[in-house]
Amino acid sequence: FGAPQWWSSDADDGELLYIVHAIIDTWSMGKAENYASRGYIHYHELVKVSDGSLHPIKVVWLKHIARATFTLDGGPHPEFTHQVTPGIDYEFIPNGDQPYNP
Repeated sequence: FGAPQWWSSDADDGELLYIVHAIIDTWSMGKAENYASRGYIHYHELVKVSDGSLHPIKVVWLKHIARATFTLDGGPHPEFTHQVTPGIDYEFIPNGDQPYNP
């Protein structure tokens, strides 16, 4: 984690790869479809700092907007390797259709 070129084997360390927009909301299939149509195809759970517990209903919906051309071939999910070009990355670890069950 955090090693040089951890996210990409062909992008320089310190290069701006993404600008990420975030919306905090609940998960539902309707919301997943609506957010996906706007580029929010990935979400993270909200984690309480004091004890690591997950929020019971809310997630952070994320839209990754690429700022460069590079290969996303590292990070926590190398199975989602793909070529990235500037603009919304609709392939960035697409988990938005996976129900949130804390």
